[in-house]
Amino acid sequence: MMNHYEKIVFSKTLDHTIWSNSRVVHDGIEEEINRLKKQPGRDLIIYGSGKLVDGLLQAGLVDEFRIWLHPILIGKGKRLFKTASSRRMLILFDSKRFGSGVVMLFYKSHKQ
Repeated sequence: MMNHYEKIVFSKTLDHTIWSNSRVVHDGIEEEINRLKKQPGRDLIIYGSGKLVDGLLQAGLVDEFRIWLHPILIGKGKRLFKTASSRRMLILFDSKRFGSGVVMLFYKSHKQ
């Protein structure tokens, strides 16, 4: 399924990617996100990059959070957003429960 979607890899070290329908962007991340947000189409999704999300939060470019909660007890873990410069209240506006026990939480960001 992922091969059908356009993918952008933001990286300071990669020169290319072997994923189909993908490209690497090294600089100008905020400009690239702003350009993409102006295009018609579906939502932008970020997978697996807390550092990227932190930067986009600071630039005011995050409209919504979809947090997948997997019911596994591991004892300890990492902060979701390490360098967020200001506290933000998240307002839950929807949730979805899957048969596996996973819950997806839909939040809007509200800056305090």
